[in-house]
Amino acid sequence: MMGMENRRPLSRRQALCRGLAITLPATLNGQIMPGSVDRYRFRLVKGQRLVVAAGARELRPYISDAVPGWFQATLGLYDAKGKEVAYADAYRFHPDPVLYYEGPSDGEYLLEIKDSIFRGREDFVYRIGVGELPFLTSIFPLGGKAGARTAVETKGWNLPAPRLTQTAKDKGARLLAVRRGDLLSNRVPFAVDTLPERLEREPNNQTKSAQRVKLPLIVNGRIQPPGDWDIFRIQGRAGEEIVAEVFARRLDSPLDSMLKLTDAKGRQLAANDDHEDQSMGLMTHHADSRIEFTLPAKGTYYLHLGDAQRKGGPEYAYRLRLSRPQPGFELRVAPSSISVRAGMTVPITVYALRKDGFAGQIALRLRDAPQGFLLSGAWVPAGQDKVRLTMTAPPASTGPSACNWKGAR
Repeated sequence: MMGMENRRPLSRRQALCRGLAITLPATLNGQIMPGSVDRYRFRLVKGQRLVVAAGARELRPYISDAVPGWFQATLGLYDAKGKEVAYADAYRFHPDPVLYYEGPSDGEYLLEIKDSIFRGREDFVYRIGVGELPFLTSIFPLGGKAGARTAVETKGWNLPAPRLTQTAKDKGARLLAVRRGDLLSNRVPFAVDTLPERLEREPNNQTKSAQRVKLPLIVNGRIQPPGDWDIFRIQGRAGEEIVAEVFARRLDSPLDSMLKLTDAKGRQLAANDDHEDQSMGLMTHHADSRIEFTLPAKGTYYLHLGDAQRKGGPEYAYRLRLSRPQPGFELRVAPSSISVRAGMTVPITVYALRKDGFAGQIALRLRDAPQGFLLSGAWVPAGQDKVRLTMTAPPASTGPSACNWKGAR
């Protein structure tokens, strides 16, 4: 449904009368033009736990930041007297807002959505879920071992249960959601790896109480209370290469991690705040940390993990990978989809996102492609991060022309 566009200033009481009446739960689709405000009115019953989740920027993430700029949606909730009872202009580090409110009494309410500085354009479109929707604010742990059953604690609004069990076979990240009746929650990332896993053990905020760990390992932990540091004790050998990598922001945790490596005397050997992960194309703040270091001598070392802004809490979860380097790569292709006529040749560019020092040649081939498609120059040379090549379609159609990409060392 479309919201009602109002260009003249209205009192809250007028707005309440003129807002588009809806019945909860509802999904609202609309468009914000210059200076406009869309308004919806509905009734709440005492004790109802309202969730309003907007999708705006995420619907059009690639539009350039030109005049009039990005759509920065804001949500405002008003009671029958015109008093603002809730407001949101973002959700943690996501630009699209999420608003929560528990109704103190029966009554009519008004929901407003607009751009933060009243900009607008044809592509300022939005989609809002509103009602007693299930909404996940955090899970713990943020992942589990491939093939194992992982008990996951869930926190949020209108959830069907405080925990669930997750099982996954393949390494990588997948999206986790919960269902409450006919309503599906938002989706949050859940990481799966093949390394051994364990939970962080408190107290471990001083070197004398540091948690002993043995590589390779993934530690699932939390930074709490605010200002907390989790410290891990590692026994190492001279010349041994270790990688310590935090997965938190990439898994929807608000943690802005900081890593420090010290020797037994407390001397800092390495540190990192933000490590750029090129595989996360839409992430604007790479807040996860990574250290790759060669130990200078046999002995005891301490890895310190904290929040760079000295924040913390039960939702400030992380997965800490401790291992030797695991060389590998991921591939990206531009353009991401191709329309090609029979017999025609088109240029494409393949990007190699190399990891943990892998510098070898990468051979390329099409996966699940119809018969007759050919790649020319199908390899990424050793030490290079991209290659430009061509793909040729067969002279006559042999079926669907969609192709997947696969790389091999």
